[in-house]
Amino acid sequence: MKWFSSSLTLALIAPSQAALRFGCSTISIQRLDPLVEPGKIPSAHVHQIVGGNAFNATMPSTDVGDHADCTTCVFSEDFSNYWTATMYFKARNGTYKRVPIIANAQLTNGIKGGMTIYYTQQDFNSNGKQKITAFPPGFRMTVGSPTTNNRADAVKNTGLRYTCLDTILTRGAETPDFPSKPCKAGIMAIHHFPACWNGKDVDSPDHQSHMYNTGKGGFQVAGACPSSHPVRMPQLAYETIWDTTGFNDKSLWPADGSQPFVWSTGETKGYSTHGDYVFGWKGDSLQRAMDNSCMFQNCENGRPLKSQTAEAMNKCAVKNWIPDEKVDGWLMELPASNFESRLAFKLLRDDPEARLIIHFHGAAGTVGSGYRTSNYRALSAGSPGMIHVLTFDYRGFGKSDGVPSESGLILDALSVMDWAMDIAGIPPSRILIFGQSLGTAVSLAVADHFAAQSPPVNLAGIILVAPFVDVGTLVATYRVAGLIPILSPIARFPSLFGYLRTFIRDSWLSRDRIVSYIKAAEKSNVPYRITIIHAEDDYDVPCYHSQTLFWHAVNATLSGGMGKEGFEMRKDGLRMSLGSAGTVVEWRAGNGVLKEEILKYGLHDVVMGNTVITMAVMRIISGVDVTLRRGLK
Repeated sequence: MKWFSSSLTLALIAPSQAALRFGCSTISIQRLDPLVEPGKIPSAHVHQIVGGNAFNATMPSTDVGDHADCTTCVFSEDFSNYWTATMYFKARNGTYKRVPIIANAQLTNGIKGGMTIYYTQQDFNSNGKQKITAFPPGFRMTVGSPTTNNRADAVKNTGLRYTCLDTILTRGAETPDFPSKPCKAGIMAIHHFPACWNGKDVDSPDHQSHMYNTGKGGFQVAGACPSSHPVRMPQLAYETIWDTTGFNDKSLWPADGSQPFVWSTGETKGYSTHGDYVFGWKGDSLQRAMDNSCMFQNCENGRPLKSQTAEAMNKCAVKNWIPDEKVDGWLMELPASNFESRLAFKLLRDDPEARLIIHFHGAAGTVGSGYRTSNYRALSAGSPGMIHVLTFDYRGFGKSDGVPSESGLILDALSVMDWAMDIAGIPPSRILIFGQSLGTAVSLAVADHFAAQSPPVNLAGIILVAPFVDVGTLVATYRVAGLIPILSPIARFPSLFGYLRTFIRDSWLSRDRIVSYIKAAEKSNVPYRITIIHAEDDYDVPCYHSQTLFWHAVNATLSGGMGKEGFEMRKDGLRMSLGSAGTVVEWRAGNGVLKEEILKYGLHDVVMGNTVITMAVMRIISGVDVTLRRGLK
């Protein structure tokens, strides 16, 4: 069927009905979602937004119309906001490109992208001209869900569909999936919202329960509203035409022939499509329209609604809160797509045998620097199907904002731990903390924090590679290229060196924290496993630091302690030689196992690629995972 006239389009809806239909230009494409993620900048995935310029990361349940002074919609009294996820094309090589949007050909010329918006004035079940009540100030709702990932759930929501367009004026069959073939004129995404209101709540915790859907799909006649939601409101609908024509070359599609389009959520079938709405019509303008029998463009120019030109619409704008984020052009990955929708996350969350390593990196570089990316693989190499690695940049590192400080880095690390345990739902007994260099100090601060909780948090274990006792001792022992001392001569004068230490802002007292952690674990009867690894030829952080930390760790398990000389004699009896590779000392205490591995070679960073790292991970995990323990035999 083709849309060549308003009368034909009216027939699509119902002979006895009238409706508003109008265009809205795109006002912004960015990661904000004031309904689902209020105040969060950026939100989980990219949205395309149309409507008033009051759109913001936070939109309280007040009259939005009072906070906007322009709109990208044809009706100048409509300051509402309408938004959906954005569509991307995924090429065969794994890169992504945002699919452009084109306006409805029957609407005002000059509209840039955006959506076609519908409000129906009369009820859908043709039982008379039932009063249609306009949405009240502060009203908001959503339809669909970014987490829907299966066809069975998608089919249930009859208002969310796709049409594969043969021409810009042709509407074909509707499906709950992305079209499986190239569409000559693009893909139309359709969002029909529920139209029955409970009569009291302008919102609900899930943004949907205050509404009820009696629609049967498309613009078909709908059932009557139930007693729980008795108030008939206009049925709101969005139509967005995604211009997929530039991607119709099937040589660019996946080799298996599957369709190549994805939502910005990362979902590939089309099931996660969703729409959000915040009411913002000025005064009683929408109610006046609902009480009128006008149709489409006949409602413009004061009959009864004020309208504006496309030029005026396109001048309206909002602030881009993430200006440095690239959402267009060819992208290596989706702009911070919803991590929780990714397969790796689901495998970690849903597999009781999966383990998570939280990696705290050193002071140089970022998460993607040099050797680090290959070393992440080394961490999980012992069982790649079970072991997952999570790493991040502290504040002031990489693209993370802020200024680095001891308290700030610890707060960042605790936030990641809280996310892993509370948001991702990973039990702490499945989490192994791994730190290298500066990351070892962060690791011990995190472990000490959780050991002091009530009840204490039981972690799978801790691995420290090239740790240091504290910053003052590190400065005193540092030699350029392992040869030229910087402050070690001054360390011979305790008073002078003590004075200089007062100028150190961040102390990173790892010695004190490892002692505090072990004593808390022993007192609370919580099991612990700590492995310390260091290379003898590390001239950035001499292995003296690991040996000293190990001594203090062992002393924390003893009521009377042990002097350094006596401890070294005791170590001689426990030390196992690895030949040219180095030595290992293992100390078993009441609730824990402490291990010191001193390698002959490995410098400060090369050691990270050593198989010793992989085996250290496996040994700790095997101590709490029977399945993996069998794999070591």
